[in-house]
Amino acid sequence: MAKTSKTTEAQVPVAADSGNEYQSSKIVMIRTSQLRHHPENPRKDLGDLTELVESMKKNGVMQNLTVILMVGKEKDYNADVPVDKYEQDPNGDKGQNFYYVLIGNRRLEAAKQAGIKELPCRILTRIPFKTQLGIMLEENMQRNDLTIWEQAQGFQLMLDLGESIETIEKKTGFGRTTILHRVNIAKLNSKVVKEKEQDEGFQLSLKDLYELEKIKSLKTRNQVLKDARNSRDLVWRALQAAELETKEENKKEWIKLFDARGIKEKPEMKDDYGNKFDRLKYIDLKDKPPKQLKIEGAKKDEELFWSDTYGGLKVCRAVAKTEKKLSKEELERQENEKKKKKIKALTKEATAELLGFVKKIIDGKVEPLKKDEAIPAIWYALLCMESYIGLTEALAYITGKDKWSLNDEEKKAAGKLLEALPIDQQMLTLFHGGLENIEMYDWNGYARNENVKKMDAITKALQPFGFSWSNDELRAIADGTHELFKKPGEKK
Repeated sequence: MAKTSKTTEAQVPVAADSGNEYQSSKIVMIRTSQLRHHPENPRKDLGDLTELVESMKKNGVMQNLTVILMVGKEKDYNADVPVDKYEQDPNGDKGQNFYYVLIGNRRLEAAKQAGIKELPCRILTRIPFKTQLGIMLEENMQRNDLTIWEQAQGFQLMLDLGESIETIEKKTGFGRTTILHRVNIAKLNSKVVKEKEQDEGFQLSLKDLYELEKIKSLKTRNQVLKDARNSRDLVWRALQAAELETKEENKKEWIKLFDARGIKEKPEMKDDYGNKFDRLKYIDLKDKPPKQLKIEGAKKDEELFWSDTYGGLKVCRAVAKTEKKLSKEELERQENEKKKKKIKALTKEATAELLGFVKKIIDGKVEPLKKDEAIPAIWYALLCMESYIGLTEALAYITGKDKWSLNDEEKKAAGKLLEALPIDQQMLTLFHGGLENIEMYDWNGYARNENVKKMDAITKALQPFGFSWSNDELRAIADGTHELFKKPGEKK
C-alpha cells in the first residue's frame, strides 16, 4: 500500500443540494486502475513526470487526489449521486466503480509509472459540469509549467463559464493585465500556436505573443505568427504589421481630405519623377492626418492629383506639356534619370526601415537574441560605413538635431541618456550618420559596390536582434540586385 501523509488541499466549495453536501468528509483509498483523467481537463500535456515518479517510489503519495464518479447525466457525470455509499466502499461493485480526477492528474499518471496500486482520494458528488471545470481551471491556472496555449485557453474557458475578470483575479491570483493578455492569446489559431510552442528552435515566449496585440486584425496576427521564423522575427513582423495598420488607417483619413478638396487619384503618377507631374507635397503615412489640408505652392482651384509613392503618398500637379521631340540619346538619358530617382526613393525607404528598427532597439522594444554576436557585428558595420565615430554624432541622434546646432545644455542632457544605454545601443546611435544620404547607384546607374557592402554589414549587424526586410524590393535595393540597376556589361 502507498505511504500517505494527510496534507490539506485547497477546500472545494461546498453547497447544499437537497440537504446533501458536494464533498465527502474523509479521504479514502481507491485503486489506481479505477481512476481516469477527466476528459475535460484543460491541461492536456502533463509535462515531465520523471522527478515526481522517483519521489513517489521513494516516499509514496504525499497528497490526496480529488475525484468524481463516472456516472450520471452526460458531462455532469455524477450530478445526482449521493456520496455515502462510495465513502464506505470506494472500490465496490466488483471493481466497477470508476472515477474522474479533478485535482491530481499528474499524480495519477506518475503513480501509474511508479507502480502504485492505490491512491488517497476525496470523492466529490453532485458537482455541476461548470463547477467541475472551475475546480480544474483554478488548480491548473496556478501551475508554472502549463503551456502558453493551455493557460490562455483556461482563462477563456473560465470567462465562457460566466466568470468575470475580477472573479478570475481572486480565484487564480493573476493580475487583470495578465488575464487580458492570455485571453488575447486564446483568440489565436490554436494549431499555429501549438506548432510554434513545440518548435524548440523558435523559442516562443509570452512576451513575444504580447507583441501581436499591437495588431488590431486577428487575421493579420495569425498570419504574422504563422510566417515568423523565430521569436525575434515574430517581434519584428508584429511591429511592422502594426505600423502598416496605422499607415492604412491614416491613408483612409488622407483620402477623405483629398476627396473634400477635389484631389483625384492618378495611380500612374507613382512612377513619375518630374517628367509629367510636379510634386507639391510628400506625406509620410506614419503621421496622423491634420484636420485641414494645406498644400503649399498650390494655386486656388488648381487641378491636383494624388498617388501612392514609396513610403507614403504624394500630391502633384501636371507639368505643362512641351512639343519638343527628344532624341534617342535624350530619351535614354531621361529613362536612366527616372530609374535613378526610383532607386533614390527606395533607398530612402530602406534606410528609414533600418533606422526605424534601430530606434525600436534603443526604445527597448527589441532585444538581441544573442548579445555576444551583436556587438562584434555592430562594430564591423561601423568600420564598413567609414563614418565619423564620435560623441557629437551620438548626441545628435539622441536629440534628433543637426550636430552643429547642439548647445551645451542639450549636449549635457543627451549625454546622460547616452550613458544610460548599454554599449551595443550606444554603438547603434552612430548608424544614422553612416546611412545619411547614402546612394546605392553610381553615375552610370550601376549598383555602387562599396555601399552594397555597407548595407550588407548593417543588415547583418541587426540580424541578431531579429531584423529582416519587410519586402523583396527593399532587399534588392540594399544588395544591388534590383532590376532598376544596370547589369554588369550593360551599355553605359
